[in-house]
Amino acid sequence: MKKLNVYCLILSVLIIGNQGFTQKKYLNDAKKAFTSQKYFEASKKCTDAFAKLGTKGKIEDKADMAFKAAECFRLTDKVSSAQSWYEKAIELNYFEEVPEVYFYNGEMLRMLNENDKAIKSYKLYQKLNSSDKRVQNLIELCEEKEKFNLKKTKYVVTHEQGLNKREMDMSPIFADANQSLIVFGSSRKGSVGEKNDPITGEPYMDLWMSAKDKKGNWQEPVLLDKGLKVNTGDSEGTICFDAQYKTAFITRCPSVRKQNLGCQIMIAEMSGLKYDKGGGKWKDLDTFPIKQQFNLNDSVSLGHPCVSIDEKMLIFASDASEINGIKSHGGRDLWSVNFSLNKKTKKYELKDVKNMGPKINTAANELFPTLGSNGDLFFASDGHPGFGGLDIYVVKKDSLISNSWTGNPENLGSPINSQYNDYSIYDNNKTTGYFTSERNGPNGEYVPDIYSYSLPEVKILYDLNVIVSDRQSKERLKDVTVTLTEVDGEFSDEKLTNPKGKIYWEKDGEKRIIIGNKTYKIFASKEGYVDDINGTTISTVGLSASKSFTVEITLLPIRDIVLNEVLYVINQWVFVKDTNVCNSKDSIMAVKKELDRLPNIVIKIFSHTDSRNTDEKNQTLSENRARAYYSALVDLGIDPRRIIPEGRGEKEPRKWVDEEGKEVILTEEYINTFKSDNKKFEMLHQLNRRTTAEVIRQDFNPSKETMTAEEAKKKYNYKNYLSY
Repeated sequence: MKKLNVYCLILSVLIIGNQGFTQKKYLNDAKKAFTSQKYFEASKKCTDAFAKLGTKGKIEDKADMAFKAAECFRLTDKVSSAQSWYEKAIELNYFEEVPEVYFYNGEMLRMLNENDKAIKSYKLYQKLNSSDKRVQNLIELCEEKEKFNLKKTKYVVTHEQGLNKREMDMSPIFADANQSLIVFGSSRKGSVGEKNDPITGEPYMDLWMSAKDKKGNWQEPVLLDKGLKVNTGDSEGTICFDAQYKTAFITRCPSVRKQNLGCQIMIAEMSGLKYDKGGGKWKDLDTFPIKQQFNLNDSVSLGHPCVSIDEKMLIFASDASEINGIKSHGGRDLWSVNFSLNKKTKKYELKDVKNMGPKINTAANELFPTLGSNGDLFFASDGHPGFGGLDIYVVKKDSLISNSWTGNPENLGSPINSQYNDYSIYDNNKTTGYFTSERNGPNGEYVPDIYSYSLPEVKILYDLNVIVSDRQSKERLKDVTVTLTEVDGEFSDEKLTNPKGKIYWEKDGEKRIIIGNKTYKIFASKEGYVDDINGTTISTVGLSASKSFTVEITLLPIRDIVLNEVLYVINQWVFVKDTNVCNSKDSIMAVKKELDRLPNIVIKIFSHTDSRNTDEKNQTLSENRARAYYSALVDLGIDPRRIIPEGRGEKEPRKWVDEEGKEVILTEEYINTFKSDNKKFEMLHQLNRRTTAEVIRQDFNPSKETMTAEEAKKKYNYKNYLSY
């Protein structure tokens, strides 16, 4: 029995010793893979080591493996897995050794759109490291995201099966003016690199190309070039072209053993890019000299090039903490640099490097800049309020300054943006385009695939409602002839207003009356009224949405017209110009505008006086006042042949409706009955001191008149009205 117990004891010691050896081997292998930045390989080794440690392993070792597994998943964009492993590390008190575990856990929660939880994690980190200035900005961002109003648009999103494989496919861009060739990055089988990228576990990314067939479908993609000048054993990803599609700017991420080299931007000239020939003729790629000219460390990454339309500016993304003394806002920022090619040295010279500023860049990440068809700037960010992960935003191009975007970014809304990473948009023509998304699609969740978007065709409809009224009484007029005419076109239609003074144009059978990109004039006429010969204009030119037009027309009756009031100095024909009483000049200016609006009418002006003074003196006074009014209108630019002044003295007292609603004539006898009420007595006399007008012709034509303008001035005793 004793021998058996001794045997069991020896066996248990051996087992425990072997377990310790196995655990140590797993730990060492995991740490080595992590230190070598082989994150795809390291993620599995770290999670395996965590499992091998079991319940008897050291707490500090388990916590370290959980944290390193989380870092591997974070650095390979496995957000959900990363957050789960950060939580495990926190449960094992890893924050006592590495406070940043709270920070990165907050980052993953923010990308998963769990903003309340992210805020809690950030604040726990803030207590341990109050000197990190990034945190408060990120807390405020999460608070903004909670208030973010999800915007839904009418875009239709389609998974482009002809372009996608189960591997990563991203950053599509057209490679010709006809938009028949498309180039994108892919890690699919057949890429140049023989081995998988140890960071992602996928084959190294290369640039691939496809073309549309006769039915408009994308054909099987092929490598961009067979000469292997563009695609290499490294990863080649995002690409952009100049306006002539002769120069390409390419992101390349080198993989050199035991060297920490960041991505860089390459540049090359090419010609004859054809799908059936597997690419065109390429010159050797040169490095775009941002790192060299601004003394950036080799470990700094530069990528996602975007060249301006005038080919003088390059916009790019970088994780540099500062460039040329200009500090970033945190994470990855968008930068711009002006460039030109020195024809003698054939080298690119750079100047005026700039950070794209705090409206675009945040404490988080801004990536994948592209320019839209109208020059607007698109980019992806996880630092602006959005749906989760990277969202796509647009900043309108400044209208007066070239290569300038200073407005506020606008989230493109769903369904282009989702709770997953959405980025690298290519805008064809404002209504269609392509982008990359890691949403749950045919190839799985978190797999970058290429999607297209388009606005469904929307019928744009127009209609017209016309309302005609009497200008003086404001009453609606029936049986008014209203004519609708297309400017510079043959269409014309005529209708009569109904008893409510209305006409409605919509369609004639199935044919629309008002159509797009046309300009129309509306005219109205009725017997007893001044014709509306100038008409009203409506236009559908440039409209991108349906619209109901409403046009209100007022017609002037052909009868006595009460002109805007003017006052004269008592017993004189000099205008009162006291703004506290009556600014006669303003009143006359209003009449001038009315005559300008009705250029075909000729009016007769009648000046009236009250009954005080003799008939002879009142007649002379009224004639002089009519002449003064006439002269004032002529001096304001009215043709002197369009106005006939006439004085009528006191012989036409005014009709008036009294307080009881009874119509009376303001004769001297009637007014004298109110001598005891001086205020009313003076008011009634003032009502008789008036200027009226009558439309006597509607066919005025300056070229056909029998009298010249100078002859009219002489006939009607014109004097410069400033002398009155």
